[in-house]
Amino acid sequence: MKKSKRPKPSNIENEVDRISDLPDPILHLILSAVRSTEEVVRTSVLSTRWKYLWTSIPSLDIDIYRRSALKTNEFKEFVYWDIDEIIELPRCLVDCDSLEVLNLCLNHAYLSVSSFTGSRTLKVLKLDRVGLFDSELEKFLANCPLLEELSLIDCLAYAYLSISPPNLKTLRINNRGLSEKERYCEGLMVVCPKLVYLEYGGYMGNEFSFNAKSLKKAVIELEYTEYKDEIAICQLFSEVSHVEYLSGNYIFIQKSKRPKPSNIENEVDRISNLPDPILHLILSPLRSTEEVVRTSVLSTRWKYLWTSIPSLDIDIYRRSALKTNEFKEFVYWVLANRTQDLDSFRLSCSNHYDMPTIGRWIHLVVMRKIKQLDLTFCFEDIDEIIELPRCLVDCDSLEVLNLCLSHAYLSVSSFTGSRTLKVLKLDRVGLFDSELEKFLANCPLLEELSLIDCLAYAYLSISPPNLKTLRINNRGLSEKERYCEGLMVVCPKLVYLEYGGYMGNEFSFNAKSLKKAVIELEYTEYKDEIAICQLFSEVSHVEYLSGNYIFIQ
Repeated sequence: MKKSKRPKPSNIENEVDRISDLPDPILHLILSAVRSTEEVVRTSVLSTRWKYLWTSIPSLDIDIYRRSALKTNEFKEFVYWDIDEIIELPRCLVDCDSLEVLNLCLNHAYLSVSSFTGSRTLKVLKLDRVGLFDSELEKFLANCPLLEELSLIDCLAYAYLSISPPNLKTLRINNRGLSEKERYCEGLMVVCPKLVYLEYGGYMGNEFSFNAKSLKKAVIELEYTEYKDEIAICQLFSEVSHVEYLSGNYIFIQKSKRPKPSNIENEVDRISNLPDPILHLILSPLRSTEEVVRTSVLSTRWKYLWTSIPSLDIDIYRRSALKTNEFKEFVYWVLANRTQDLDSFRLSCSNHYDMPTIGRWIHLVVMRKIKQLDLTFCFEDIDEIIELPRCLVDCDSLEVLNLCLSHAYLSVSSFTGSRTLKVLKLDRVGLFDSELEKFLANCPLLEELSLIDCLAYAYLSISPPNLKTLRINNRGLSEKERYCEGLMVVCPKLVYLEYGGYMGNEFSFNAKSLKKAVIELEYTEYKDEIAICQLFSEVSHVEYLSGNYIFIQ
């Protein structure tokens, strides 16, 4: 490793193995960066401290292709896949009372689970390129009472599948890697009373039955399909139209190879007769609000449909040929013609407009009970301090706020906090530490905070009472612009921490509920090692710890 610039060690330091004195979770982190299990095992010769350390590493990675010079009989295969062989997993997995996550990739070999009556502990199941027998899989899934997440990726060869785990929350089905002849299944029935997220990609079967009233988010990306499948597609979209978030493509409305329509069909605009939620879904993949507005010329049915779309996305960079004053008029016109409340508004306008103009636009979207606001702008005078309009302080609907200010300074002195804000992302924003601390402490519902390449504050305290996710990244800054001298995190409900870039000189961390930490540090001088060691020691209790080990150079 590269020799760091640090004071010459004393005799005491020479006699101490500082790395070996680190706690096991930190040593596990160091070993996790090693390429393979074979190389990890080699560390057992370093010292008595390391002799058996590899046996407690929570993951193994053994690959015969990394040891191509090894004779076959010397390499004890964990699995041998025969594409024509029906694979039966060992009986011990049936009785395993600790298995929570099972991921299988069989390269389209067939899997039999006839000996599996179910699993009392399994929470996550992912099957990738697995040939399945529908009746066996149905029985197995129905007897997994704790299963919360199921992914079926490019699986094939079953006719009709019923999915009904009682506690399933996430379902992913994707068959884009199969040809249409290998299509997923003829019929699919989903009966999951607690399902909240559905992701479906690829070809559709001929029949589709869906019962999940608790569903909140659906992502549907269909491949081109023949006319005979349109009934199932319409049924799918109609049964998920109640969700809070619906995303998908609209390839299914492309001209398909279908029988010549009758005179009655010629007189009916089948697309325009679809309900508004489906038409909104058709419009949602369009790249920008400008393109959505253009659909108003299609027919009377579409003339004002765009005004009820729940989201707006306006970006001056997409309309580079548009003059500055024309773009300004377009934004006013779009906001003035809104007939419904707004879920989200994204605006990117560079440095072409002053704060009073941007403030008026913000006021118009606040009047539409905006839930998510995403703003990217800056001013020619980089020393100008930006103050967001007062209406945002009193907005009782705003839940998500994303700001990118190209390193302009932001003052939140007029913001005493937010009663509704749940997600805050600040990207390239100059901050005043005392103002931000006060604001964050008075956001009782804030659950997610991201500070990306922000700068110029000395000491920051982060203490939102309900914060669950914290991301801090300053890789885009030079070391002189490093994030802050000191950072204090006091978040009793924090479960996820992501820290990337340079460290400050002081670090105080209090989050006993933390479960996952991802730490990627840049090369740092010796004087910061105390803060780094303190950071790692205070997150060593987490269930998942990931990072680099440049700090030990």
